[in-house]
Amino acid sequence: MVQTFRPTPIVQVVKFILIAIFVSLILLFLRDYIPTIFPPLILALWLITLFYILVAYIRTKTRSIVLDEESITYTSGLFTVHKVILHYFKITEVTYTQDIVQRLFGIGTINMDTAGGNTIAIHVVDLRINDIKKTIQQINEKGDKKQ
Repeated sequence: MVQTFRPTPIVQVVKFILIAIFVSLILLFLRDYIPTIFPPLILALWLITLFYILVAYIRTKTRSIVLDEESITYTSGLFTVHKVILHYFKITEVTYTQDIVQRLFGIGTINMDTAGGNTIAIHVVDLRINDIKKTIQQINEKGDKKQ
C-alpha cells in the first residue's frame, strides 16, 4: 500500500504572522516619529508577510514523502525536482524532533539516515506527528526484510 505525506505550512505561517504583528506594534509606537512613511511601511510589512506565507505554502506543496512496499521516496522542488529514494533496509537511523511551536500544532521534523553519508539523507520539517509515526512504523516493519 502506497502512502503519501506532505508537510504542513501552519508553523511557518504562524511565525510570519507573529513577527509581522510584533513589528507592526513597534511601528505603531513609533508612528509619531515617522508619520509620513508609517502607512506605506505597514502596508509593505504586510505585503512581505503575505509573500512569505505564499512561499511557505508553495514549499509544502512541492515536498512529499511516499512510502511504498520497498522504499521511501522524498521529492522536493518546484522548478528543479530533487528526489531521494531510500530502501528500507538501508536506513540505519530515524529520529524526529519537535520544538515548542511544533508540539502545539502536532507536527515535527523527521530525519532519516543511511550508513556512510556525512549528511542526513532525508530531512523533512513540519510533518504531522501521525505521519512521522506511520513512517517510522513502516521503516521498522520493512527494514528487517533484507533484499
